[in-house]
Amino acid sequence: MDIVTNERLYFLVVGRTLTTRYTTLCAGVWLIYDWMLTLGDEVELIWSTDWSLAGKPLYLFVRYGGMIYQIYDLIQMLGSWSQKLCVEALDCFQG
Repeated sequence: MDIVTNERLYFLVVGRTLTTRYTTLCAGVWLIYDWMLTLGDEVELIWSTDWSLAGKPLYLFVRYGGMIYQIYDLIQMLGSWSQKLCVEALDCFQG
């Protein structure tokens, strides 16, 4: 590959990486916003009920399991892209 192609590939990878990071950050902010809006209803309708076979445990698993995963994803996406990792990603594209 020539220098121009390498440069275009570099900007393509960096652009897609930034887009992924911003999208992940927006999803995390939206999740926190949604949680804050519905917390009052959740306390009233979910936390005050008995533990049934499927209702409350399933709700808590889906609600907070997804939240835990999103926090993990935010930490990984926003903190793990070093220069060395970017160079390795470019090397994979170049073959």
